[in-house]
Amino acid sequence: MTLSQSGTEVQGTVEFATFVVPATGTVSGGTLTLSGQSHQQTATGRITSWSTTRSGNTMNGSFSFSIVADNPAFGSSTVAVALQNVTKTS
Repeated sequence: MTLSQSGTEVQGTVEFATFVVPATGTVSGGTLTLSGQSHQQTATGRITSWSTTRSGNTMNGSFSFSIVADNPAFGSSTVAVALQNVTKTS
């Protein structure tokens, strides 16, 4: 995950499985919300329900990642992810 912040706006990339997802979001009241999606080969990966907070140089919270196949016969899946003590580096 690589994120940069300018004021309340945040942008960057989040890597999940084989997906590299361009993400955008905002910081409000100490909470970061992000969203984004990326298509890869035969499916789309989407970040949803991102909600994290920062304390010092660590981030905690959760998000969901959904993968939806282009062909509906292959279905979809959603994974709930918890972030704990993710450390900020320069």
